[in-house]
Amino acid sequence: MVLIVEVPWSREIMARTNTKMICKKFMGFLVALSIATGMATAAPPVIASSNQATITSAPLKPLRDLYGTADEAADIRAAVAQEPWRAQIVDEITSAADVWLARDEQWMKDMMPTSGSLFAYGQAGCPKCGGRFSNFGYDTCSFDLPGKVTCPTCHTVFPDEDPASPYHDTGRGVMIKGKRHFLIAVWNSFVVNSMWSASGADNAGMSQLALAYAMTGKEAYAKKAILMMDALATLSPTTLGPRDFDYNDNQQEDKGRLYFLTSTVYRAMVPLARNIDLVGRHPMMLQESPTNPGRTIWENVREGIFDDYLFKHGDVREAKLRTLHNHEADSVRAMITAGVLYGNADYIRWGQQCLDALLENTVDRDGMYYETSMGYTMFTRSVFVEMADMLTNYSPDKYKDFKGDFPPARNFFDHLKLQKLMVDNFDVDIMGRRVSFGNSHGDDLVIEKSPESFNTWQWAWLARVGKNASNPALHEYVDKMLAAGVSMDEKDPAGPRWWLFNESRPIPKKSGDTGDYNMFGNGRFFSTKALAGFQFGDWPNKKAILVRGGSNLPHAHDDNLGLNLYDLGRDLSAEIGYGVFDTPLHKGWGTRTISHCLVTVDGDRASSMNAYFKKTPGATWRSFFNGDTVKYFDADGSQQFVGTSVTVEQYRRRMVAVVVDPVSTYYVDLFDVKGGTSRDYSFHGPDNSDMLATQALTMEGIDLKPVEGAWTLAGLDPEFRDASWNAPGKSWGERVASAEAIAPTNPPDDSKGYGWQPPGYGYGFLYNLRGAKTDKPWAATWKLKGDDDAHLRAGFFPSTKMAAYAANAPDRLNSKVFNYIISRDEGDDTSRFLVVLEPYRKQRAIEKIEVLRNDETGPVALKVHLRDGRTDLLLMGADAEEKVQLATGKNPVSAAAEMALVRVSEQGKPLHAAMVRGSEIISDGDQLLATKPAVQSTLKSVNLKDGSFVVDSSIFKNSGKSKDDNSSLQFDTDGIVLAKKSDARGTVKTFAPVAVISGEGQPTSTTLELKGTEARPAMKQLPDGSLQINAGGIALQQFAVAEWDAKTNTVASSIPMPLSYLHSKSTRILDGHSIADDSGKIVGRIVNSPDIKTLTTTPDTKLEVGKLYWVMDFIGGHQIDFPVASVFEAKP
Repeated sequence: MVLIVEVPWSREIMARTNTKMICKKFMGFLVALSIATGMATAAPPVIASSNQATITSAPLKPLRDLYGTADEAADIRAAVAQEPWRAQIVDEITSAADVWLARDEQWMKDMMPTSGSLFAYGQAGCPKCGGRFSNFGYDTCSFDLPGKVTCPTCHTVFPDEDPASPYHDTGRGVMIKGKRHFLIAVWNSFVVNSMWSASGADNAGMSQLALAYAMTGKEAYAKKAILMMDALATLSPTTLGPRDFDYNDNQQEDKGRLYFLTSTVYRAMVPLARNIDLVGRHPMMLQESPTNPGRTIWENVREGIFDDYLFKHGDVREAKLRTLHNHEADSVRAMITAGVLYGNADYIRWGQQCLDALLENTVDRDGMYYETSMGYTMFTRSVFVEMADMLTNYSPDKYKDFKGDFPPARNFFDHLKLQKLMVDNFDVDIMGRRVSFGNSHGDDLVIEKSPESFNTWQWAWLARVGKNASNPALHEYVDKMLAAGVSMDEKDPAGPRWWLFNESRPIPKKSGDTGDYNMFGNGRFFSTKALAGFQFGDWPNKKAILVRGGSNLPHAHDDNLGLNLYDLGRDLSAEIGYGVFDTPLHKGWGTRTISHCLVTVDGDRASSMNAYFKKTPGATWRSFFNGDTVKYFDADGSQQFVGTSVTVEQYRRRMVAVVVDPVSTYYVDLFDVKGGTSRDYSFHGPDNSDMLATQALTMEGIDLKPVEGAWTLAGLDPEFRDASWNAPGKSWGERVASAEAIAPTNPPDDSKGYGWQPPGYGYGFLYNLRGAKTDKPWAATWKLKGDDDAHLRAGFFPSTKMAAYAANAPDRLNSKVFNYIISRDEGDDTSRFLVVLEPYRKQRAIEKIEVLRNDETGPVALKVHLRDGRTDLLLMGADAEEKVQLATGKNPVSAAAEMALVRVSEQGKPLHAAMVRGSEIISDGDQLLATKPAVQSTLKSVNLKDGSFVVDSSIFKNSGKSKDDNSSLQFDTDGIVLAKKSDARGTVKTFAPVAVISGEGQPTSTTLELKGTEARPAMKQLPDGSLQINAGGIALQQFAVAEWDAKTNTVASSIPMPLSYLHSKSTRILDGHSIADDSGKIVGRIVNSPDIKTLTTTPDTKLEVGKLYWVMDFIGGHQIDFPVASVFEAKP
């Protein structure tokens, strides 16, 4: 496909004068490109000062106003003169450009890779010592040593000039021990990355030169930038992308262009377009290409970069979307870029349509992006912001001399879902660190205070929303956020750089706390993602729990209901994650259930060997309670086993976090599983590189011994007992090599390269197995790295005789060794795992734990003796009917509840009590708490337009209120307040913290947190007494009917529904859901989703081709359940 465009600006080429322009947003593109997964950025040297960094008053008109207009530059130029920090950054950019200016054309020709050259990341690392290379020659290449790659570990310089040497590379890499190591290809990547980058583009020569030209008007900068883009445009079509990802010997598979992998080519187009926007009116653009004669430089760049690859990896012409995945978002961004830059009306129109679909179907009611990884959330929202920004200055009036029907301008920064994604969920950290599930891996940092500033890329994205959205209230709110998170750190200048070239007003002065804008706040439940995030306490003793129960979608791991625990300033259950998709470490270890803090059933055989994770509509959440002293959740994830080879009826995790004091908290984890023949509860603490792995873990109550015939956990299975890798030194976990691969053995075994999954379902990565069996309580304690005498204790309380194992396992780079503990139950199909987790420094807060009751299916009751003399009485009941005695003697205590905790003094007097889905707690004969377990009703109606639903408020009578209390309902941050009362003993508050909605035929329920404030009320009582609750959205997905077969009840949509289908299999999340038209009228119901763009429906469904419809999460008549919580606090 060749883009045919007119060039009406050719007659307007400006004279060669000393001109200058600093446009509104020309640094904005950096933000959108900052998180290219697995990429590092090579930075050319920067000179300390430039004598030519002068500011000119002569205007420089941008070609397309991609990031700002000439008029907007005037105010910014004035600000540069007034604020020294701006002038300093201007000087740094021009100084860097001067380095490139000093390199003559011959030098450029000598450095530039030749036509057809290979490129590589350098994933295979050093062919001699196996050491790792940073991507694109960042730490291995230098222009001082042209054509060479120096290993940072063994310092060997490659390639060897001797043709007889095994390290002699002619350009196609060298084969060492059956593994191809690219050397010259890495050098080629270094050269191009130094000139043109898709991430951190301000460090690349082309951008530095274009920006310097915009700032100074110095013609030499523009000429060098134009020569560079021309040479790269000639080279690019002759290449096939990074060879690390082509596993065919002929190395001819198309994986992108230059060193850009597939969709990364699209990311690289954005800074290139920005550079063209700045230098595009220079007359040199219309001169003949010196590297590709017969066409102008303008034509060469357009054809060699944009036309060549624009629809190669993802063809989104005519708004024909296929997945809405982040790669497709990247391709839409490139189409919009090309459309605005080259004046293609169709590209702009299709781009607007695609962006609408992306925002509607990938961002949910809570403002969460659909892919199951926060890393990809951060990246893709940068793409959305980039697209919105690219269209901000677009106007059809600017293209009057172009052919085509240009669509009206739109401000996508006013799209509610983009605002939710960028503002409501701005800070995707928990306890000061990146949320680590899916591809994101944990860390070994000790964080004891709120971050001083926001990540500067995110800060700049936020600034763009605040600047361009039209809502004044949003501007004001965002300004406060920017002030809380501003950083002037010279080592991390992305935020100030964005402000320099986008805002003429002074950069915000530091005020406020970044923690005030954390997306989890003091605890939050995200409904569509079914993500529970508890965050509580004050620094330096802040703590957090994160459990994801939503559908497994792109970049997920098989970790549905996996536990992420944060305490002692640490990530205590660090995720393995992955750096590069589809590596042996990713497929064979990081994604597997056993690598997480979770229960694995039947050795994970419910997930096929080549699957990344089980397809599931998600878990059903019964309870989410976020009290001050007690935190509690209850969820069942058994739906993930439906349709697999393993039948599991129950996969229920309940956890209670009990705050002892401002420093200490303990966590009671109860996991009930019914199904399969073996069930493994796995848990691991952080690595401790300060000690030998075996010394960092101590055991109590059990004596673990090596297991005969099983060096790995997989060796317990007869299928793998005789495997070659079930032996010391040969396990997968001991052979992790660079690029997340498995090191070969001599003689070779069955190990392979990229795309291969090591056998064993992850169990072969757990080595040095030791084990024993017991029915008595036992414990494992991790000594944590650091000088604060920190420990993590896991106490196991088996209800029957179980096996206990300890094993070692690697991280994704084999730089850390983790100690895993596995509790295994076999035989009968029912297992209960009761574990108490205690993080502590120096001394435990718990003196002793007594098990009052614990059988395989009934209630669990614990008596926890605290070191300070107080006692906690905890019940996790089967239901709210059975009364369980928790204390006897002088001060007896009993409770009937699914969760109840009573804290008593040394004298046995109640100090605190909390109950969820209970009926009563009785202390010394008095009814301390009494409620209904839950309030149940049906939805009266739903409103598609405003995202609310209505219930009859009379259902709450007598659910916690006195019979004579007829006052209106109250709402606060706890939920719907049902009762408040005080007496001589203390105060009682009863409330409904969440609503659980279920519909017939739907595989899971929807749980909504009921949290309202005076400023942002989530609930209100209507004049007729009904209660209206703002859910933030009623629909799950939208679709547009492209084809409708009324005979087969099959609809083909032109818009993908990415929640519904993944990796050739339905997630079943839309099954049973109703369909509404644009007015909210119900017109049918979904039976299943056999494809991402296909639905089958019930026979009574009525649809029309060309119309837009909505998949409703819930509708009028659906069952709604309000679990009731009640809290008692004794008077001081």
